[in-house]
Amino acid sequence: EQIRKYVNKSEESKSYASKVSREQNEFIAQLCHLLELGIRGNEESPELLLSKIRGMREENDMLKEQIDTFRETVTIHEMELKANRETIMRLVSEVNKEQKKAAACSQDIEKLSDDLSNIAGAKQNLEEEIRSLQDRLAAGQRAWEELGQLKV
Repeated sequence: EQIRKYVNKSEESKSYASKVSREQNEFIAQLCHLLELGIRGNEESPELLLSKIRGMREENDMLKEQIDTFRETVTIHEMELKANRETIMRLVSEVNKEQKKAAACSQDIEKLSDDLSNIAGAKQNLEEEIRSLQDRLAAGQRAWEELGQLKV
């Protein structure tokens, strides 16, 4: 009877081991299908599967490093962009100031041009008046000379 117990336990253990082995093989087959590995339930399957998973992990680590590098690059570009925006805003402000100065200078030039025009007109009037006065002076001197000749 003791032997029968051991035989039954042995059969149960074999049955359980067979069930676990079948479940393990199904699990490995599903993983192989998910990972697109063409493995046909041979003994190398777990090693190939582990190798594939190891490779995927290494690739994942590499991709994480790339993501970190890209994030750093984006941060640097954002800082450069911010600096460029600030430079552009400063330059726009300077251009606005220069445009205001240019407009003021243009108004000053226009005013000076008007003043020059007025001065030129006044000069012409004065020159005409000088000629008129010179003509009158010459006429007066002639009259004086004629008067001086009449007295003699």
